[in-house]
Amino acid sequence: MQRERVRFRSGGVECVGYFYRPANRPARGPCVVLGHGFGGTQEGSIVHNATDMAAAGLTALTFDYRSFGESGGEPRQVIDIKGQLADWRAAIAFARSQPDIDAAKIAIWGSSLGGGHVLAIAAEDEGLAAAVARPVAYRWHVHALRAAQPRLVLVAAAGAEVAALVEADAH
Repeated sequence: MQRERVRFRSGGVECVGYFYRPANRPARGPCVVLGHGFGGTQEGSIVHNATDMAAAGLTALTFDYRSFGESGGEPRQVIDIKGQLADWRAAIAFARSQPDIDAAKIAIWGSSLGGGHVLAIAAEDEGLAAAVARPVAYRWHVHALRAAQPRLVLVAAAGAEVAALVEADAH
């Protein structure tokens, strides 16, 4: 697995993220964009999820919301829902712009408050292959919402299951 620090702009603010790429990745493959929960940073538990996804053959992109972690923005540590949703859109657009990412195979995954953001973004972005929301109340279970044909599917949170969703949606 390869970890690469990246930067992208969202609403005039520089956001910092990390790509986690599988060792044997295809020339153009799927990507899962992961976002953390209330007041967290990408160095928390989503690192484990991103490395699991890379081990399952998926490229994963984590990022810090504006004013959190390594990302810019003032004042620090302030939760701005509209700004965080803009950061999700910017992270997805950044992933889609990468030459090694198949833009038709982008999935999003969010934990806690990030899970709520995922549901909002999935409702507006019909180009997503899958969306996985892991609200804190459900612990290790997630809901996957396919934006093109909205329906709710209960899946496990492991990388292999997300890979199966992305691949199935592409066929």
